[in-house]
Amino acid sequence: MSDSKSNKTLAPADRSAKIRSAKHRLYSYPLPTLWLRIFKTAVIVLQGIISGCSVVSCIMSVVSSNSDEVKKALQSDVIDTVLPLFNVYNIVMAVLLAAVVVLCVVTYRKMAELTAESYRWLKLFIIFTSCINAVSTAAGELFRYFIFINTEYKVDVSNILFAAFAVVLMVFWMILNLRYFKKRKDLFAD
Repeated sequence: MSDSKSNKTLAPADRSAKIRSAKHRLYSYPLPTLWLRIFKTAVIVLQGIISGCSVVSCIMSVVSSNSDEVKKALQSDVIDTVLPLFNVYNIVMAVLLAAVVVLCVVTYRKMAELTAESYRWLKLFIIFTSCINAVSTAAGELFRYFIFINTEYKVDVSNILFAAFAVVLMVFWMILNLRYFKKRKDLFAD
């Protein structure tokens, strides 16, 4: 019985020691670590908040796309072909974005320790969120284009260009961050 109590008190003390060690390594590291600190405290937190809001937006899109007002504004062939795909897309994106929220929480917690496991979580975070952000923005713009192309709403080729720009931007973001953190991989030590 006393062993289980000592194990429970040992784990938080061990985590505290890891966090203190990580802070010491972070501030005594020879390369600049400002972006790492910003990334941990701002980017991960903002990504979690934005993804959480996007989950709500996806759910609201499914609900509102099935309203009579939206169906009146759309052509019947769009309602029959594109709208069901749009609803499936929103449901899938809601699930993926909910996974991003969980990933943000786990990554934020792991980044405090700066261990090898933290580095793996960080890489997963960068790759997964970049892909989800690129796909959600690009697909959202493409759906908007195909749903509203022959309606009174203004859409044009700029929607497709914005979708392509979003993909290029997220690939660029992912590569730059992976390179930055790879150069500082030795900072993540057990």
